[in-house]
Amino acid sequence: MKLLGADGDHEAMTVEEVERRIMQGYAVTLRHSSIRPDLPDLLKGIVEKELPIFDHLMMTTDG
Repeated sequence: MKLLGADGDHEAMTVEEVERRIMQGYAVTLRHSSIRPDLPDLLKGIVEKELPIFDHLMMTTDG
């Protein structure tokens, strides 16, 4: 899809998904809501893996 012009994908649910999508050139959406309260865990994993990708992340709170 990247070759066809898509530059984002549905929100990632694991740090591995975040890393893979970033390495493929996508911007990644992270969700934090009552349904999906995993944003703190995702951010912790990104920091622990020392991934310099914060300029490629989007945050959403809708649920």
